[in-house]
Amino acid sequence: MKKSDLRVAVMEFWQLLKRKDFHSLLSAPTQNVVTQFLRYIFVGMVSFFIDFYFLYLLESLGMHYLPAAGFAFSIGIGVNFILTKFFVFKQVDPTVGPTAEIAVFLAIAIVGLVLTELLMFYFTGHLHIYFMTSKFISSLLVFLWNFLGRKLILYRGTLREPAPQRQPFAPQEEPTRQAAPERVAFRDPPQQTMHITRASQSTSSSGN
Repeated sequence: MKKSDLRVAVMEFWQLLKRKDFHSLLSAPTQNVVTQFLRYIFVGMVSFFIDFYFLYLLESLGMHYLPAAGFAFSIGIGVNFILTKFFVFKQVDPTVGPTAEIAVFLAIAIVGLVLTELLMFYFTGHLHIYFMTSKFISSLLVFLWNFLGRKLILYRGTLREPAPQRQPFAPQEEPTRQAAPERVAFRDPPQQTMHITRASQSTSSSGN
């Protein structure tokens, strides 16, 4: 990343902070590296405490600190993957497909695990530092590797456009029916007229 890009990212983050736009800072998809880094600090803290807790638990149950660190690291990395994908790099297209994405993520994590083991072995085995303190120092150093590895290798793509929302279903209007033409009823001639006609005919007959 160029210094100019980093400067722009810092200014953009500062403007969001001044406007108290917490939705953009904490929830909305972003490619701002400063915002992503701060989100990853939160994710790293959650993963670290899960990792830290299981390391202490497994070691207290009698497991050697090195394999215990490996198991605890594996649990923490599972939580880290979910939060990284759906919170830190939300809607950022990975540089590879879905299956390869998991493989690359695990490869970066394995490198971090090897670094953790080597650092803990050096701090505890050679410098005789308490293993929990070694874990803390190692986690800080591996944290930088994890973020940079995922940012520069896996999630350096563009933001994915959100899917268009479906329009609510509108019921179709029934076609208006045209009124049927009224039928004209033909009535029979009035009976009174028939009687008058017959009476005149009778008068004519009697006159003759």
